[in-house]
Amino acid sequence: MAGGGAVVHVLAATDPACAYGSALGWPAKGASRAAGAYVVLVDGLASLYLERGGRSLVALREVDGTWEAAAVDGLASLVASLRASRLALQRYPEQLGPVLRDAGFIPTPKGLVRYA
Repeated sequence: MAGGGAVVHVLAATDPACAYGSALGWPAKGASRAAGAYVVLVDGLASLYLERGGRSLVALREVDGTWEAAAVDGLASLVASLRASRLALQRYPEQLGPVLRDAGFIPTPKGLVRYA
């Protein structure tokens, strides 16, 4: 999938195509090869980690304004492709809040939610 010229892939953290956690170490604490978790790769670099259950989002690289929109578009594709009926993010990097809202995540008392 392409977003803003970037090549974006959303993989299950346990997918054999995801080398993180097996051949490569995770670039940030809090990420693991857990069933139900997803990793968003932007141009081959692990960028976002969505924990099992979708409540927590971890940035796996420095938030610098260059990759975030493409990664969040990839994350939103989980809902668009109906792999999830909704995502309700309760914990996420504060710097990603505006990008998440621009991608259709709606503020609610339980966090930012994106519906199918």
